[in-house]
Amino acid sequence: MRENEVKHIDATALKKGFRGAFARLDRHKEEINALNVFPVPDGDTGTNMSLTMKSAIQAIEEAPDTIEGVMKALGSGSLMGARGNSGVILSQLCRGFQQATKGKTLLVAGDLGLMFEAARAKAYKAVMQPTEGTILTIARAMSEYASANPNEEDVIAFLKGVLEHANRTLQQTPEMLKELKDAGVVDAGGQGLVYLLAGFIEGLSGEDVSDLLDRSKVTTSVPERMEAGRAAAEKNQMAYYVEFTIRDVERKRMQRHLEKYGVMQGVQPAADGLHVEAYTDEPLKLLESQARRGDLIDVHFAKARAHLQAEVVAEDANAVVAPQEVTKDAGFVAVCTGEGFAQLFKDLMVDEVVVGGQTMNPSTRDLFEATERVPAKSVFILPNNKNIIMAAEQVQELSSKAIYVIASRSMPEGITALFQFDATASDAQNVQAMEESLQTVITGSVTYAVRDSEMNGLHIQAGAPIGMVNGKIVACGKTPEALVEQLIGETIESEHTLLTVYTGEGATQDGVESLQKAIAMCWPELECEVAEGGQPLYPYIFSIE
Repeated sequence: MRENEVKHIDATALKKGFRGAFARLDRHKEEINALNVFPVPDGDTGTNMSLTMKSAIQAIEEAPDTIEGVMKALGSGSLMGARGNSGVILSQLCRGFQQATKGKTLLVAGDLGLMFEAARAKAYKAVMQPTEGTILTIARAMSEYASANPNEEDVIAFLKGVLEHANRTLQQTPEMLKELKDAGVVDAGGQGLVYLLAGFIEGLSGEDVSDLLDRSKVTTSVPERMEAGRAAAEKNQMAYYVEFTIRDVERKRMQRHLEKYGVMQGVQPAADGLHVEAYTDEPLKLLESQARRGDLIDVHFAKARAHLQAEVVAEDANAVVAPQEVTKDAGFVAVCTGEGFAQLFKDLMVDEVVVGGQTMNPSTRDLFEATERVPAKSVFILPNNKNIIMAAEQVQELSSKAIYVIASRSMPEGITALFQFDATASDAQNVQAMEESLQTVITGSVTYAVRDSEMNGLHIQAGAPIGMVNGKIVACGKTPEALVEQLIGETIESEHTLLTVYTGEGATQDGVESLQKAIAMCWPELECEVAEGGQPLYPYIFSIE
């Protein structure tokens, strides 16, 4: 028998457990971010799960000291704070826990078993095509262990058993998904869920369960997070964007000293040395440090646009927005990043623009409050990012309005969908037309790799430009302009008539002009438009229609 056996959990202990769960998850969020397989700037899994759980904890702290009160706060708080696909799935797990505790005044081990099963069922139901080797697999493993051990009375011993089984299952996820095996990592969302349970046990018992995690962990080749990758989630929080060329310095030495004052956006060989882009809160100190190690030329710095946008939409966890008086039949909410894109959507009669996208996934609360501000009976939401679609779909059960989520995966897709809206058609007809139009758009983009990777037969180095078509990496290693040309050449078909190029941070005037000339020379029959999107992290986004 274990010393200090715990036979039940009351509301006070439950709050301690959830505080511990959030603390461990938040402490390890960068480690979880590092497990992301795709080497592009994205809404990192660890950050999204941590922000989702933070919203839940804020609600829990204000909840009454009853089991039902705490669990209701867990469900509603996680739902409103859900960010990214991992955050939405986490919120569904929390809501499953909530459903299984109705009427409970204390929780015993048997109740916890029912909670794990309800959470598993809720999460699997929320995902249209569940994939094994993900956070869902870990949720299922927890439920399986709980169901197989119904007679355990000690709550802590029971939870430790669940944790050990879940962690062993986590180590098997690379055998379930080729992408994980190729990258030599376990699933990021699954790792986050394991840390949540470990932290819950620690908050409940006061014990450190790190040894248990180590014992049940299978050795796997988890690469250290590249510094460029580590920085991806931090860039938009820094106030200045810095760009310079430095001569007569070794690259690693330059990068090592740069990272004392900022984070790397990208570095490329240039005729005069190394062309460097970075984000920092201390631009003068960063530049002075570099000047002591090499010759600086062509220096520029300015306020980081993404930072300014983040300030405008800083989340108020307690904000309540009253629905606006209805003055029209239909309205629109669009998610986008970049001042140019924001203005484009406003020009297309979008009522509410929610700032977000890569590295800045808006929460369900952000989207819900935006829809409530739209003075319309029906609201169409354009997520414009695959990692925001699930959060947008949660708004449908929160709002009393008719909410339609058009599953746009890029900002160009969202723009195309808006052109299909017909004010004389029914909501159903508009949904169909807008959804069908998404299939007519090819979206290409150029960004910089956040870590070394082998993907789709490409050897990708951190900091190198990479080109994507419809979210798939297809090219790397050239200049951003050369990548755009290559992507257009590989995707354009005879029926395509319109090319739109959106310039973002990192695109230079000379680069844009040379790109326009190349496009006019190679595809003279193609109508080409260039617009300033202003998007961070992606110097070029383009669409072919």
